Amino acid sequence: MTHVTPEDDFDFDDWPDAPAPGTTPRTAQADTSADPADGDDPLADLPEAVEVTPPPVNRHYFELPKQGVSDSVFPYGVRAGFCYATGRFVGLPKADEPQPPRPRLVAGPPKFDLIALDLDGTLMRSDKKVAMYDVNAIKRALRRGVKVVIATARPPRSAREIHEQLGLDTPLINYNGALIHDRATRTHLAHHPLAADTARAMVELARSLDPGVVVTLERLDTCYTDHDDPNLQTETAKKFRPDYIGPLDEPLQEDVTKLMFLAPGDRLKPIRAAITEVFTGRAAFAESDEHIMQIVHPAVGKGAALAWVAERLGIPAERCLAIGDAPNDADMLRWAGQGCAVANAFGSARDAADIILLEGNDNEAVGHAIEDFVL
Repeated sequence: MTHVTPEDDFDFDDWPDAPAPGTTPRTAQADTSADPADGDDPLADLPEAVEVTPPPVNRHYFELPKQGVSDSVFPYGVRAGFCYATGRFVGLPKADEPQPPRPRLVAGPPKFDLIALDLDGTLMRSDKKVAMYDVNAIKRALRRGVKVVIATARPPRSAREIHEQLGLDTPLINYNGALIHDRATRTHLAHHPLAADTARAMVELARSLDPGVVVTLERLDTCYTDHDDPNLQTETAKKFRPDYIGPLDEPLQEDVTKLMFLAPGDRLKPIRAAITEVFTGRAAFAESDEHIMQIVHPAVGKGAALAWVAERLGIPAERCLAIGDAPNDADMLRWAGQGCAVANAFGSARDAADIILLEGNDNEAVGHAIEDFVL
């Protein structure tokens, strides 16, 4: 039997039409020149096709059942008995099974050369996993020459695993753009830290308003904090312990890549308001969770970092598509030729986007956007 490897790239128009009732389906790559009488038919081991009603001319697809939390197949991933994600024979739909139409897929070159993806709230589901639908769509884009860049508030250590599993070779945009990191060489390509005196003044003001506020600072890929509260954690802190826990007088003598204040939303609100008012113009403030205030250099933003990466890849803004959900994604969505906000996006991200997707991060929004707008 002829198998098509997942690495091969196919458009829908490469697949054969559904077989007539009572016939055996064949893949586009099958060698039909062999004489079945020779006993060497490469498709001889395929199960016999079931009797099905030929599909209408507009092509329909059927849905396979989910196989697990993180390894489900494409919802609309089968046509004429073949899964377009893997190219393997999976059987034919029964005549009475519903066959919902697949969102449009148009053959031809990709419509964008670069895809920029936020992680939390966008590519990552609420359970902090990535759906296989999204993974397969990303890998199909990569096989067609599209570059994929991760732009996240996370530090390098918290984004490397996802970057590696997706098979990306592009720079990592970390800390909302304050650091651009090369995973392969573990080197930092660009760094825009917050001035040490500004960071110290912010810490003093925050502590004067709430002595119990958690202060955390990141320098490159190292984390320092004054105390660890298990009820107030970033996604990174849930997997990686701080490198240092104790007084921050010495760490604050040097410039800081990212400064964070953590407290319950009602306690953090006055801190956020006071620091924003006093330090406007001296720092940039990013919001992705109500219990975390993120502070970076005033010139830092995902949009500026994406522009830096795209320029070095030789890709203009109009050939870039960005997908995000939070206020810290807004400038990236505005900069890209097409900005897409997932259905669960914050208001400021929705306002900055060109398109608001029908799906959210728990409904394979990234995969649908790539299939509909890129491939």
